[in-house]
Amino acid sequence: MLGPGRIRRLQEPRGGQKCASRNPRPLPFTSIVGVGWRPFDRLTTYDAPGVEKVCRIAGGASGMLPEGVIEPTPKPILANAEAGPRQRRSRILANAEADPRHRPVEPRAAFKMPYLSAHLLDRCNEWLVHYRLGGRQRPATGEGMGQALVELAAAGHPSPATIGRLHPEPAGGDLWQARSPWPRVEGANARWWAACVGPAGSRAAAAAGADNGGRPPALILLHGWLMDRPQELLYRSWARRAARHGIEVWMPRLPFHRERAGPGEISGERCLSADLTTTFGAVTQAVAETRLLATWLRDRGAPRVGLWGMSLGGWVGALAATLDDDWDALALWAPVAEPTAVLWESRLVDGMRAAIVAGGINAADLDSEAFDALTPARRDPLVPRQRTLLVGAIHDQVVAPASIRRLARRWHVDVRWVPHGHISLMLSRASVADTVAFLAAALGEPVR
Repeated sequence: MLGPGRIRRLQEPRGGQKCASRNPRPLPFTSIVGVGWRPFDRLTTYDAPGVEKVCRIAGGASGMLPEGVIEPTPKPILANAEAGPRQRRSRILANAEADPRHRPVEPRAAFKMPYLSAHLLDRCNEWLVHYRLGGRQRPATGEGMGQALVELAAAGHPSPATIGRLHPEPAGGDLWQARSPWPRVEGANARWWAACVGPAGSRAAAAAGADNGGRPPALILLHGWLMDRPQELLYRSWARRAARHGIEVWMPRLPFHRERAGPGEISGERCLSADLTTTFGAVTQAVAETRLLATWLRDRGAPRVGLWGMSLGGWVGALAATLDDDWDALALWAPVAEPTAVLWESRLVDGMRAAIVAGGINAADLDSEAFDALTPARRDPLVPRQRTLLVGAIHDQVVAPASIRRLARRWHVDVRWVPHGHISLMLSRASVADTVAFLAAALGEPVR
């Protein structure tokens, strides 16, 4: 818990500037709780960024918050610092109703992840990744590697019609498999795998099937990096929740994950690695296979097809949304909007970054317009904003909130900020419930 001395220090902006306010006295903790851009009964964590934001509201100090974390607060809320508790609450709620930017962090009541807990989970994840991938990051070296990467990125995303078709077949249980039509693939990655969670037995499924010749709407759920069996159980819980509303959920394995990993490989280690030619090729392959799966689902009779991606899956899903306009719903959780920003700034990929630099690749080699084809924040979407849900984590240590904000500005969509980190976001039941409600309303039966 923050003590008085800690609060006083946090109230002072960086650089020694005092917090300018109509009230020259330091704001007490009760005032800190009452001042904010969201209803304070919805936000139970008041960490350092929240306290710094009080200074920004009172004195207009700039540069105190990480870019993209919180939108500027309208001037009417300035009066909250001097109003009583009841008046302060009513004015905050009035501003929340008047301006859609100031809606609650999460529409449903939920446990709010404290900043330190969210930060700790992300740091533990970094340690686990470094431990598992230690010594496995080997870059592709050689003269002209930078130019080769530019040419690979500039090749863009080929049309599915020029690649071929995907023909999934049952492989036992809820698994399906097919030969990947992506050229120049070999080994285990040449086989495409997916798990299907169907809505069999639910009333919503019966209604959807009756209206659409027996086929319910479909949802493609794209997982994050290094997804293995434990993480798959979490994604399956999301899929089962969506399936209760009459949606057939498909969870394809992205390249080099699970069954697609080679002998002795960790699931996903080659998908994002210091060998950038393999990395960019894997992402482009994942985008093509996702589009081919959507085409197969529509040919199979699915009346509507949606897309839900998390982290790496959000990167793939965002790129797919810039190539096709027939997605009926799009939900992106902490997507990698700017891959180069994650590569050079995130501590999660410290080992990968060191290996890339050792291989002779630097930031200038990747600072080219050719990489726009792999950067969602530099591409325009084809999915209407009404059918797009963008979720960002305020305490994310992997995908910087600033990059999510730049994506939202380019796409002209609102961001649903949640008080979580990259890992704790995946554990947020309220965020899952809200996303499923959005997808169900767009694809199938609305959530009651």
